[in-house]
Amino acid sequence: MFLAETLEIIGAPAAEWDRVADFPLERVLQHFPGVFYTPLLSALATHVSTEMCERIREHFVRHGELRALVSLLRLCYYRRPDSSEIRNVAEYCRKTMVSSSAPIWQELLEFSVEAEAGFVVRLHEEVQYEEESDSIPF
Repeated sequence: MFLAETLEIIGAPAAEWDRVADFPLERVLQHFPGVFYTPLLSALATHVSTEMCERIREHFVRHGELRALVSLLRLCYYRRPDSSEIRNVAEYCRKTMVSSSAPIWQELLEFSVEAEAGFVVRLHEEVQYEEESDSIPF
């Protein structure tokens, strides 16, 4: 974050911002949780090139980082998550077995339109079923 603040102070061009954003996207995320770098990527998103902003958006979708995605879309694209983004985040939550009581499921429903709402509900129910099955004594 200190480096991002420095780049802002000196008025660095987009190419320099891209180089900073590339580090967590390509190298660090292989070894550390991406959630640690989400605030940094969000801060960089308004300064990087269009191509890098798109890479950050794809990263947020692939890793189920809904709040960061919503913030990025609002700041850089002036839109809400579309149906494919909602579906991909929901699939990530299902795949990683995000707890059925986690607030992200409700947030996904709030952002989804009618077509996606059923899809999100189905994935949420699958997670609930798995959680209930795990607590069945044998």
